[in-house]
Amino acid sequence: LLEAWPEPASIATRNALMYALGMQSTEPRNPESIEAEKTWPVAAGKKWLARAGALRIEHHRASRCAWQLKNDDEESTALLFVNGEHFATTVEFARGLCHGRLAARDLNEPRNREILLTLLNYGSIDIHPEG
Repeated sequence: LLEAWPEPASIATRNALMYALGMQSTEPRNPESIEAEKTWPVAAGKKWLARAGALRIEHHRASRCAWQLKNDDEESTALLFVNGEHFATTVEFARGLCHGRLAARDLNEPRNREILLTLLNYGSIDIHPEG
């Protein structure tokens, strides 16, 4: 999409278009069917995540997930879109979550753990330990 957008367009305009596309394209198919099977308290979630070497991510059948690289900074940051919501995170975490596998190192940052627990509690994803 970025290649099709005219080059003279301002970066702000391009970013706004990409943001809107991310939000709209990840709207859930049947939002009423997305419900968490259980609630994950933060303390229990941190303890469980600390034991896992890697996590296989299972997306709810009605959930949609996408990510985009943020071009307005020098760090490796991304916007993660899940069910019409957005989260600022690392590229590695966003890519791993969308592709269904997170390594332990992807959960080193507290913000990434918070996003993971939020999505678990929304019912958007389920996790299974690997290894």
